[in-house]
Amino acid sequence: MTTKQFFESHNTIKHLAKYVPDGIKHDYIICAMEHPNQTNCFHANASRWVRSLPGIFKLYGALNVLMMLFNLKRAARDPAGTALHLLKATSRSTLFFSLVVCACFNVLCASRRTIGYDAFPAFLLNGLIAGSYIFIEPSSRRTELGMYMLLRAIESQWDLGIKKGWWRAVKGGQLVYSALSVGVLMSLYQHDPSSIRSGYLSVMTRLFGHN
Repeated sequence: MTTKQFFESHNTIKHLAKYVPDGIKHDYIICAMEHPNQTNCFHANASRWVRSLPGIFKLYGALNVLMMLFNLKRAARDPAGTALHLLKATSRSTLFFSLVVCACFNVLCASRRTIGYDAFPAFLLNGLIAGSYIFIEPSSRRTELGMYMLLRAIESQWDLGIKKGWWRAVKGGQLVYSALSVGVLMSLYQHDPSSIRSGYLSVMTRLFGHN
């Protein structure tokens, strides 16, 4: 049975059949759902990584330009240096984020093909490898990225706990962990402002003033 025929025979994933070319067969159904138009995991993930680069570059480029607007005096003093800094920062962040996304798919595909199933240690290895890419970014950005990832981890744990029945869904529960995250950020702003990137610190200072 081809992958397309398999998808068409199951109502829950029937809608995915339109993305699968005729005549191809994937070894694992999860791989088929992740890259339905290719059976080679490495080629599919490499292609995904290349396709993701322009979009990620535009995203980080826009964010860096936005942050630059809060420091126009520096840009006016050294426009060439500022442009070079923006290019380097955007390229570095693009490489970081694209590799994280690529690792999230590649590591699991590789482990699945090695041992034949999805094992829990593979997810730990996935997180370890993806997380190690944070060292691509300068040390000044690692804390803020870590805080962002912590929020995503808390959110994932919350959703998993609801699905597993460990706790019940609480109306407005997202506001709770969002408030905790903002609380941690404001605590850093109050007691250790040097740990916050200068661009973000400048924005927060404009909004909240000096302590």
